[in-house]
Amino acid sequence: MNNPLGLSKTKFIEILRDVKVLYEDNVEEVIRENLVDVLKELLQGAMKAKVAGYLKARWYQHKKGNVNICV
Repeated sequence: MNNPLGLSKTKFIEILRDVKVLYEDNVEEVIRENLVDVLKELLQGAMKAKVAGYLKARWYQHKKGNVNICV
């Protein structure tokens, strides 16, 4: 195998292990951030549906006797 970097096999394996650790750490962070966003959207949707059901009106629909609610 051609070795353009001039690294020993041991050093090359060590670098690959470091890259793997950095990749895994980054993947966990990205998953965590996206999970928070998904849960936030899910909970907001559930709250909007609950409010709409309570008021018996669609979002931004005004009905006689409704109270304006800011969410």
